[in-house]
Amino acid sequence: MRATLIVLCLALTGMASPALADEPAFGWLAGHWRSENDDRISEEIWMAPEGGLMTGMGRTIRDGRAVSFEFLYITTGEDAAYFAQPGGRAPVRFGLVAQDGERAVFENPDHDFP
Repeated sequence: MRATLIVLCLALTGMASPALADEPAFGWLAGHWRSENDDRISEEIWMAPEGGLMTGMGRTIRDGRAVSFEFLYITTGEDAAYFAQPGGRAPVRFGLVAQDGERAVFENPDHDFP
């Protein structure tokens, strides 16, 4: 009985959701990203993709003081896109133009490159 349960658990952990199987994969981005250069710290924290959405937040610290923050999210569906809300302002959309393994490029020709 015990061996059967272990095999079933292993089989279930390897299953992909059929509805999301063809969506772009951004799971590699999930986690805490931090960069320190001289007097500046930049960091982002991303939740794992689920239900077609990843959410994140970022902040920049300079000389021990927060100088900026932003809310971030990525839609992972057929029309995948990155949205940035610097300082909590209205979201700006950057469409997915290229993806290869652990690299994704989002662009918006009418706005700054993220």
